Amino acid sequence: MFNGLRMASLTIILIIMIIMNCKSFEFNNCVMKEIVNEIQLLRNVNHHKNIIQFFGITKRKDNENMNPDYLLILEYADSGTLRNYLKKNFTKLDWNIKLQFAIQISNAVSCMHQKGIIHRDLHSNNILIHQNMIKIADFGLSRRIEEVSSNNKDIFGILPYIDPQLLKDQANDGKKYKANKKSDVYSVGVLLWEISSGRVPFESDDTLGLTLEILNGKRETPIANTSIDYCNIYKRCWEDNPDDRPNIQQVLSDLKLINLDTNEMETCENTFENDIRHNNNNNSIDNNGSLNSSTHYSLQI
Repeated sequence: MFNGLRMASLTIILIIMIIMNCKSFEFNNCVMKEIVNEIQLLRNVNHHKNIIQFFGITKRKDNENMNPDYLLILEYADSGTLRNYLKKNFTKLDWNIKLQFAIQISNAVSCMHQKGIIHRDLHSNNILIHQNMIKIADFGLSRRIEEVSSNNKDIFGILPYIDPQLLKDQANDGKKYKANKKSDVYSVGVLLWEISSGRVPFESDDTLGLTLEILNGKRETPIANTSIDYCNIYKRCWEDNPDDRPNIQQVLSDLKLINLDTNEMETCENTFENDIRHNNNNNSIDNNGSLNSSTHYSLQI
C-alpha cells in the first residue's frame, strides 16, 4: 500500500510517537529536528550485517495504563549479549573467532562513523551475538533527545568504557569536551581487551576509586599469549589524549593485518596476571552476566 518513501516517512512519525509517550520531553523544534536527524542516520546503517536491524514499532496497551507502550521491533539475536556469550563460551573460543569479533565490532563502528553516527555507549551489554556474528545495538536515541530537550549534559555509560576526557571535564567542572568518534574508539579498545580476556574490565574495582585511577592513567593489563599486534591496537585506542588514538578505520585495517600463525606470532608477556584474583572476583558478575561493579554511570556536568 505504501511505496518506499511513504513507508520511511511513516516510520519516522511512529518513532516520534514512541519517544513522546515514553519520555516527558519539552517538545520543540530542536527536539523534532534531532529526532528526524537521528532516525535518518540510523536508516543509513540499518542493513549493515553487524548492526542490529530495526523493523518497526508495535503498540501495547493494558487496562491499568491508559497510555500505551510503544515497542521497537528489532532483529532477533539468538545468543544474547557479548558479555553473556564470553562468560559462557570463552574457554571454547579460539583466536580466529576472537579476532573476527574484534573486526566485526570495528567494521560496524566504522560504518557508523562514516555516516556521522557516534554511538557513545559501546560496551559488551550493548553488543549482541546472532549465529556467531556481532550485532551492535542500543544507539541511545532517547538519551540524545533528552539532552536536547533539557539542556542537561550527562555522561552516560558504563565506567570502564567511558572516554577519560569526559571524566576529566566532570572533575574540572568543564563543559567543553563532548563525546566524539575518538570516544567510541576508546570504548572499542576496552572491548578488544575484553574479547582477549573474557573478563569484565576492572571487575573488582569500586566506582569512585576506579574513576580516579582511570584519570591517573590506569588501564587493564594485557593478557598473556595475546598477539602483540592486537595488544598494541587496543593500547593505542585507549590513549588518554584523543589525538593519539587512531581512527576506527585505522583500527579495522590493523586488525585485518594480524597474522595468527603461531609459528610467527609474537605475543604479549603478562607477568602481572593473577588467575587467583580473577577466580576470587567472579562474584562481581551476577547470574545473568550483568556488569554489577560497572553499573550505568551518569554524571551531571
